[in-house]
Amino acid sequence: MTRTHRKSVRTMWTLTFSAVLSVGVIAATCLGVADAAVAHRSGPRFHGAPVHFDMTNSYTGTYASFGAAAWAGAKAAAYDINKAGGINGHQLVLDKTDDYGDPVDAVPAQKKEIATNHPSVLIGESTLTVFALEPITDHAGIPNFTAAGSLNFDHNRNPLLWRITPSDSQLAAAMAVEGHNRGCKTGAILFQAGTPDNQLAPDLKRVFSRLGGKILTLQFFALNQTSYLSEVEKSLTGHPQCIFVDIPATNAATIMNNYREVNGLNDQFIGTTLTAAVTFTKAVGATVVHKHLVSLQPGSTGSGPAVKTFLHDYAVANGVSRKTAIVGAQAGANYVYDAVNIAALAMDYAGTSNPKVWNKDVTKVSNAPGQIVYTYPKGLQLLKGHKKINYTGAAGPDTYNQYHNEFGSWSATQVSATGKSVKTLNAISAAELKKVSS
Repeated sequence: MTRTHRKSVRTMWTLTFSAVLSVGVIAATCLGVADAAVAHRSGPRFHGAPVHFDMTNSYTGTYASFGAAAWAGAKAAAYDINKAGGINGHQLVLDKTDDYGDPVDAVPAQKKEIATNHPSVLIGESTLTVFALEPITDHAGIPNFTAAGSLNFDHNRNPLLWRITPSDSQLAAAMAVEGHNRGCKTGAILFQAGTPDNQLAPDLKRVFSRLGGKILTLQFFALNQTSYLSEVEKSLTGHPQCIFVDIPATNAATIMNNYREVNGLNDQFIGTTLTAAVTFTKAVGATVVHKHLVSLQPGSTGSGPAVKTFLHDYAVANGVSRKTAIVGAQAGANYVYDAVNIAALAMDYAGTSNPKVWNKDVTKVSNAPGQIVYTYPKGLQLLKGHKKINYTGAAGPDTYNQYHNEFGSWSATQVSATGKSVKTLNAISAAELKKVSS
């Protein structure tokens, strides 16, 4: 550990335990250092040791945009939780663990976090690393709130694993529905290769066909190549009306330039959460993205008390405008925000942050029956009054089925020509997705 790192850690802990800070969340200056969301100078005084939430995600590398969105959402929730008095009176501290989007690198990082900070929950990792990390969190008895879309978890039986975003099967159906709604009778699929358990492409093809469409070609590309002309040319065979794409930001400029070379970029693309990332827009250019691309995102910015509180918390905790907070919601920060709130409320319900106790209480604060609450402070207030609650968050109802899966709507979104805002063009309900995919 360097002298600078030791000083950063020493300073952070001093501030954490004194709780004499301005409103907001302290941004850690390096990975692996806890990011403490703390109280206002005149706010609540915490007691005992802080409660650690491990926010494992890709903060560097190809998928860093996901980590950035998840971290921003977690900070927003931690801000509101600590302002309300913390978890059972204990301060919530967020730990940033970088899994680098690689299971090999993720394992030692996760083991170090568990040994050092003894987190009460892990929140956020994706399909890229969940299969490597799940045995580790299981062994430690730590609940895992994953954002993995893998179909392997559609019938999950692990009591410690909870899915905070819808399955990839729902994303595939949402993309097919959007293509159908846009009048596409033919389509092509161009997806990245090598993603673990990637059932997105075959599910998309199946649902699109059920809706009367036809997938002309299915192409997979390797990451970080200097050219994709061959894949692009093949994807244009038969002149598809829509091209379904799953492209990370690091490959976006090359692939879109290849489409420009081959077809003058005279194409309509329907993308995933990867193409919705701010880094994708920066790589390709806002004008091109606005004109040619629609991306599917889970949930909706929508309106209502839950969304209003989320946007406020996001803006304050991250020091940004409300408009930027809306973009963050479209990037999935709202799902992580809800997951942090649900885990915290389950601990409040159980009266402890011991995962051996509170894990079984997740559905007692997230599922009906119970009084619907849209915010952590309101939920905490009712729990203190021994009331049953049903948390309905910024991403919509947070109801878990017997497999610890969530279901929800999807939004087809479009970036503005300036790249400074995101517009929802179409909302696709969970009921509609179930109808076309079952």
